[in-house]
Amino acid sequence: MKYLIALAGNSLDSSPVLLLDINNVLYLFSMPDCCDRSFVDSNYSIKRVKHIFLSSTRVEDSGGLLGTIVSLMHPYPKDFEITGPKEIVNLFLNNAFLHSRLGDVPLKMSDKYSDENLSATMFHTGASYGFSIKCSGSPGKFLPEVAKKLGIKPGPEFKKLKEGETLYNDKGEAVTLNDCVSSPIPGENLLIVNIKTIEDIKFLKEKMLGSQTSVISNSNSRNNISRSLSNGGKIDMSMYDVIVHLTPIDIVNNEEYIQCFPTDKVNICFPMSGRITYPVSEKVYKKYENGMNGLIPSLSYEEDSQNYPKSFMPLYTGDSYMFSPLQKKGLNKSQIHKTFKGSYNSPLPQFETFALTVLGSGAAKPALHRNDPGYLVHTKGGFVALDVGEGFLGQLRRRFGRIGANYVLENLSLIFISHGHSDHCFGLHALLRARSLITNKKLPIICNSDLINELSFFETLYSNDSSFYANFYDITLPENETVKINEFVSITTIPVFHTSRSRGCVLEIRNAEGETKRLAYSGDRMATANDEFVEKVGKVDFLLHEGTFSNELNDEMDDYAHSTVDHAIKASEQMNASYTAIIHISSRYEGKHIPCRSSNAFIVFDYLTFTYENIHAICSAIKSID
Repeated sequence: MKYLIALAGNSLDSSPVLLLDINNVLYLFSMPDCCDRSFVDSNYSIKRVKHIFLSSTRVEDSGGLLGTIVSLMHPYPKDFEITGPKEIVNLFLNNAFLHSRLGDVPLKMSDKYSDENLSATMFHTGASYGFSIKCSGSPGKFLPEVAKKLGIKPGPEFKKLKEGETLYNDKGEAVTLNDCVSSPIPGENLLIVNIKTIEDIKFLKEKMLGSQTSVISNSNSRNNISRSLSNGGKIDMSMYDVIVHLTPIDIVNNEEYIQCFPTDKVNICFPMSGRITYPVSEKVYKKYENGMNGLIPSLSYEEDSQNYPKSFMPLYTGDSYMFSPLQKKGLNKSQIHKTFKGSYNSPLPQFETFALTVLGSGAAKPALHRNDPGYLVHTKGGFVALDVGEGFLGQLRRRFGRIGANYVLENLSLIFISHGHSDHCFGLHALLRARSLITNKKLPIICNSDLINELSFFETLYSNDSSFYANFYDITLPENETVKINEFVSITTIPVFHTSRSRGCVLEIRNAEGETKRLAYSGDRMATANDEFVEKVGKVDFLLHEGTFSNELNDEMDDYAHSTVDHAIKASEQMNASYTAIIHISSRYEGKHIPCRSSNAFIVFDYLTFTYENIHAICSAIKSID
């Protein structure tokens, strides 16, 4: 059987992740931000992916490259090949320092790929690439009734015939396997296109859709498609069974674009999907929402958009399209992902001093219940992002809707990245790219020098469109010195024990009346180590401290330089924190109760938003549910 699967669609929290499933072998097309998490929340194992096809280096196509490869390489590195733009190699190499496994991966790039299931050729379409794919056909089936009519007896003679032996019937006539099989079924032809700009529609028409007399070198054979592309030829659209449009939906709806493709073929597109891409974490949030009596608002949602060409077929999150065998051909709607009527944009919180939104409470890599670390501090002087794990942007949009998320992006005052581990910074590319489309205000980013170099390289991939509009500051300078961000926010960075250049920080946040509250963030930290975090920070009003492990796993804490929940609480007591949020929870505790003995400390969950003014009620409600 052969399927096309929308592991993720175009939604608040995802860009399309397209899988091609041929006889249970998976081929991945596009790796956007949080691609890895899309596998975690599905019935498809990322280990089954045999080959990856990428049509561009843009965030919406390859922003999840690094996180996905980290998962593919677990537990051991292996050779890996990607069919896509050659710039992918440089993108990969410039990021290899972010994770220990990436440095051992011998990544290879190609413009063609072939195996027993398909052959694929890449072709240029301006700002991106497309793929012409020829699926392998099915051999003819053995027809026992035909064999018997030709005088071959069932049993051992059938076996010999199937093994290729020539047999002779009672009349002395030779009978071969070819005499007793049905006609073979030819393989299907697929076209994957991803046009990035309106200008590239003309490029598409010129390069791909020339007059029929010049197409495929005067050959009528469907098998000549790849050979023609290899020789710089043009494509006859009539030879394709299915055309998949990864092209953004606003371009898909362009009349000039629509006219490029035959209406009698299956054209699949990805309109905006209202479905929640990660239903398990939404279910966890719903449990707390229902139990907290209105203390936290519902998540934002939309309904599936019907804005796509009438001759096209939509794939929303979780949908699939079976194109072989012919008798089962058709669209299969997701039974897992919730659909909505209408839309709802969750409001940004109203506060006197500050508010906090948890956009990722997990550790190491995205999991079912928790996304990678990411915390948004709401202040009167704008928003401060404390670490930006992969999926930060999608979580932000799911929390506050598109309008609210865009408001946050436009009013970001600071990004602080505690250290260079992948789970704390892989979401930066998508966040900065989205922000650059909204505002050109310069944004201060405090991070280590390796990450500054990596982001500067990534920025060059968009040099023709826009920059990230960022001012980078090395996290080691100035050390233990307070830096004023604006009249409402100041930051001090403090070394912590985790990696050689890991830092925590303390934010001094003023309200409109001039009163100041102190919020401390540990980043990743082993609380039992002899660092200066507790001493340098001193008393705080609110502490965000990692508690990766439960209290019995002290050995794990030492091995990975993290803290247990009890050690986080001890740090809180030493700092005389009014309240403490335990963060960075290991995925091994998914669905399990984690003891938290302090009455003023609580374990957070994804999408949680609260103000400093209602933190007591939030803490009590969470503990009563846990």
